[in-house]
Amino acid sequence: MISQDLNLRIDWDRDLYEYNFVKGIKISKNAIVWESYLDDTNMTLEYISFIPPTYTAFKMIKGSVPLSKFSGAWKFEKKNAITVATLTCSYEIKSGFGNALRKPLIQNKLKKNIKNRVEDLKDYLEG
Repeated sequence: MISQDLNLRIDWDRDLYEYNFVKGIKISKNAIVWESYLDDTNMTLEYISFIPPTYTAFKMIKGSVPLSKFSGAWKFEKKNAITVATLTCSYEIKSGFGNALRKPLIQNKLKKNIKNRVEDLKDYLEG
C-alpha cells in the first residue's frame, strides 16, 4: 500500500517531514510509528488494522498536536478501471480555553491536511 509505505510516503506527502518506527520495521497491524510534520507537530500512531492492498487504520497514542484523540483509515476500492482512495479521519480537540477559541482554525487546518494528503497521493501516482 503506497499510502503506508513510509519510504515512498516521505516523497509524496508534502506535510510529512520525518518518521521513525517505535515498534516494528514496517507498517503492519500493531506497528507503532512516530511522525513529524513540517508545521512542527508530531504524533505517534499505532496501526490497528492492516489489510493490504485495500485497507489500513491507525490511531494516535501520543501527540504534540492540539488533539486529545485522532484516528483514521485509508480505503482503496476498485471501481471499473480506476482505484478510488478514501482517507477518513476522526478527532477530538483537547479541552481548554485556548483550544475552544481556536477550534475553527484547528478544524480548518485538519481538513486542509487531509485534503492535501489525498491530493499529494493522487499527484504522485499520476505524475
